[in-house]
Amino acid sequence: MSALEAGDPNLLRILISTDNHLGVWEKDETRRDDSFRAFEEVLQLAVEKRVDMVLLGGDLFHENKPSRSTLVKAIQLLSKYCLNDRPVRFRILSDQSVNFVSGRVNFENPNLNVGLPLFTIHGNHDDPSGQDSLSAVDILSQTGLVNYFGKHPLVGSGAARITLSPVLIEKGSTRLCLYGLGNIRDERLGRSFQTPGCVQWQRPAASPGYPTDCWINMFVLHQNRVQHTAFAKACVREEHLPPFLDLAVWGHEHECRPDPVAIRGEGEGRYVVQPGSTVATALSEGESRPKHSLLLEVKGTNFRLQKFRLRSVRPFEFETVALRDVNPALKPEDTEGVTHFLTAKIQEMITRAATSALPLPSAADGGGASDGPLIPLIRLRVDYTGFSTVNSQRLGQRFVGKVANPHDMLQWSKAPTRKVKGEGGSEAPGTLGAYDDEEGGYLRPEALDQSRIEDLIRQHLGPNALEVLPDDELAVALHNFVEKDDKNALQQCIEAALEETRNAAAAAVAAAAGGGPAAGKGAPAAVAGNEEDELLGAVRAGVERRKQQRQQRVQSQRDEDGVDLSALEAGITQGGGAGTGAYGGYVDEHMADVRPPPPAAAATSLLGPSQAAVAATTGRVVSPRKTGSVTTSAAKFLNHLDIQVASTCAVSALCRLCTVPSAEYRTQSNPTHHSTA
Repeated sequence: MSALEAGDPNLLRILISTDNHLGVWEKDETRRDDSFRAFEEVLQLAVEKRVDMVLLGGDLFHENKPSRSTLVKAIQLLSKYCLNDRPVRFRILSDQSVNFVSGRVNFENPNLNVGLPLFTIHGNHDDPSGQDSLSAVDILSQTGLVNYFGKHPLVGSGAARITLSPVLIEKGSTRLCLYGLGNIRDERLGRSFQTPGCVQWQRPAASPGYPTDCWINMFVLHQNRVQHTAFAKACVREEHLPPFLDLAVWGHEHECRPDPVAIRGEGEGRYVVQPGSTVATALSEGESRPKHSLLLEVKGTNFRLQKFRLRSVRPFEFETVALRDVNPALKPEDTEGVTHFLTAKIQEMITRAATSALPLPSAADGGGASDGPLIPLIRLRVDYTGFSTVNSQRLGQRFVGKVANPHDMLQWSKAPTRKVKGEGGSEAPGTLGAYDDEEGGYLRPEALDQSRIEDLIRQHLGPNALEVLPDDELAVALHNFVEKDDKNALQQCIEAALEETRNAAAAAVAAAAGGGPAAGKGAPAAVAGNEEDELLGAVRAGVERRKQQRQQRVQSQRDEDGVDLSALEAGITQGGGAGTGAYGGYVDEHMADVRPPPPAAAATSLLGPSQAAVAATTGRVVSPRKTGSVTTSAAKFLNHLDIQVASTCAVSALCRLCTVPSAEYRTQSNPTHHSTA
């Protein structure tokens, strides 16, 4: 590519940064300002390079509900660098009400004076939660400081149907088609990308002055790039991205890989870049790599990337040492010798960190006043196989004031043991253990914590132990309750499960009373004088009949992970059209506006076909009115299901009362599909 001129009216310049994690370590007196210092340098770099816009790849905040101090500091930085009189020299061609949460870009708001537009998606740390599906990024969006896109609220737990509507950006003769996808649970999104028709990519159609080949197609996402857990689909793989993409910007992975890498799979000239985080959130090897921001320059159908190392990042040195390999050899019983060796090694790492660190931005550079060089982070992973450990706290006291983390500099480990689950749940040698990755390293602490919650629930309950509460949705609700401080997560999960169970039971009762499709062969005879037995018998008979039919229908649709894909049966073959394949359907409509399914289609989304037909015919699913023994008992039964479940005992009692297989009804949460191709 020829040299690109900064003053070229056809040159679109974008500064890219991901995983800023504002507010991380805010309770640490030494590191509390690290995230804000690095983020301010990113914004200052954007002003210095005279970029047209800033693009963030998720996790702007470290907490789902950041503290008031963190939120105020973020607003101050965005106001300082984004609100000014500098003209915005590009325009948005797509439907802004579809693209952006706020309904339009902030620089077109006549009440704001935006000179540096900032576009962002959400990550897994600042993702929407709660009944209204809101996050801290929504607050910044509504205040007009950021342009929030890529938000796709989902319901249920099956493979998600996602329509990606691009933001169409034009500057002179340069056209950028920008796709954004905020974080979605990796297992669920992985299944969606691997299931044809689930992910729909809208593409601008040819129109006068806008041929189909005039667009640079760019995709920013915030997901696992490689497998970090035992679940094969807990990531989005590069080969599942569509062949028309030119560049993918990968957030969530904190290791900085600023050089573009060709995407594997179909097509040529496709690249992926991983900017990494701007602040170390964990003392891992990947976090110790130098941190960068990227400058993307686009002109016509060509683009190039430049990397700029951040100077305000706290130095971080990581090293692994095995005591058994030290030369001269250490004696296992020589605790004093081990302490002396570790002290010398840490001092060596401190010296190396001081040598490799870049000078901090000065006040003249716009980086704020500096109090001198930042003391480094040190992490020494010590393989002590055959040795005894020493007191890490006592050793750390020698380096107070010299390192930023004196009390957790050392990480004790032994040679990884590779284990696999054998018969009866026992572990046998042969594959990776719980703390090992594919290269013999260690999982990120946050990823390890997330997998533990789900694993513990599955191991404790066992397969198919719950019939009303879906175990995977319960695991997600528990994670949101603990990690995201969503106090309503468990209540909402239980209420949703009760609603689906209530609808299923009502449909079965109505069908039994009216001789509908759910009744018939296999229905038990009514017990004279016992309305409750008659009612429960009808419910169980209808549910069991549907359960058998469903098992036969979806037997061939189970994937290698044992994940039920029956949620896709109600319309997946209708989507797509021309161009449908492993990448979903393509919509060739310039500035297309895809509307959600009509309310009438969603009204029976929690009922199967037979139940919906009975409801439409008898009208007894919602409010049974007939004065008969079965329907009168049905009203009592449905009212009983309206109880507020406040304890595990109540949930267990409900599970015994209603033998409704949860998977059957929760997979019907989105049976209709609005074809966009």
